[in-house]
Amino acid sequence: MFAKVNSYSNIRKALYYNDQKIKTGQAEIIHAANFIKDAGEMSKKEVLNRFDQRISLNGRTVNPVAHISIGFQPADDITNTQMKILADRYMEGIGFVEQPYLVYRHYDVTLAHMHIVATNIREDGSRINMNNIIFWRSRQVADALADEFSLRKNKRSDINQKAVFEVKEALSIEYGKSPTMRAISDVLNTVVENYKYDNLAELNAAMRTYNLIAYRGKESSHLYKVGGLLYQALDVKGNRIGCPIKASRFFLKPTLKYLEQKFVENKALKEGSRQRVGTAVDWVLAGKSTDWTGFMQSMEREGISVIKQGIKEGKAEEVFFVDHRGKAVFSGESLGSGYSISALQQQMVQRADQEQTVIERHHLRLHL
Repeated sequence: MFAKVNSYSNIRKALYYNDQKIKTGQAEIIHAANFIKDAGEMSKKEVLNRFDQRISLNGRTVNPVAHISIGFQPADDITNTQMKILADRYMEGIGFVEQPYLVYRHYDVTLAHMHIVATNIREDGSRINMNNIIFWRSRQVADALADEFSLRKNKRSDINQKAVFEVKEALSIEYGKSPTMRAISDVLNTVVENYKYDNLAELNAAMRTYNLIAYRGKESSHLYKVGGLLYQALDVKGNRIGCPIKASRFFLKPTLKYLEQKFVENKALKEGSRQRVGTAVDWVLAGKSTDWTGFMQSMEREGISVIKQGIKEGKAEEVFFVDHRGKAVFSGESLGSGYSISALQQQMVQRADQEQTVIERHHLRLHL
């Protein structure tokens, strides 16, 4: 028996992940604790309202959601009833016995495992400290339950943890090859929740790497005036394709109002990646990159996508850097005047001129 605990900022992400597994026949909900109704009797709205009500009692906690994965060895042959008992005992052991939580059994890999979605906000608005649980209490409780129920203790090398516990990132959207709504939802869950951006242009730069864009419409449009937001897939040339979908239709609800909260939160969080991105740009420009194609390819090798956007939206073209390792996005101008699209272009031209001068001098020496 092995348990892994993750904490998230948004309850919708954890619920969406498990709901999608249920839709594809890869999971089932087997237990609901501290809800008014049993697991199979509640609508998605009732579940979400229960969690939202509890989480709203504490607006200071950044990550009020616990997403716990518990795996077992194949020889243990765990039934649903046993899983429910173990889930309750585990939650009691880590101090979550009075918290609302849902238990899902997953069938997406051969290893028997369950996912538990909960919140660490108590009924009085205080929060349960997750650090102690993540770093030592969870394993202590899991080992104790394994001893009590004669289960095998899993070591990290015993199971393919990545396959069992990791919520996989989205793939780039290929319009027409998969259901558009699902493909866009996957990208939103990957980018909106995991990348750090502080305005819509930076978010779009990150989403463009997955062939997706968000737009508000023209300033004179009704959509813009009411604060609406649409998401639409992009083709390989970066043009919008298919029907746009309202933000409110997605389970994550990535509306403009929701994103504006993320903009504020992310402003400080992304600063840790600023130096890495700036240094990578300097390093690549000091090399042999004399045009945009070479520059972008070299930056990709550093784990950073270079996105130019603006012209198709009727604005001045800007350059953005999407750091996939640090999950942070910066506009060139936000890094400094030397990183704007015009400044970078000038440096590339100077580099190309220097290369041409060297070549001409070499040819001249050969003919002397």
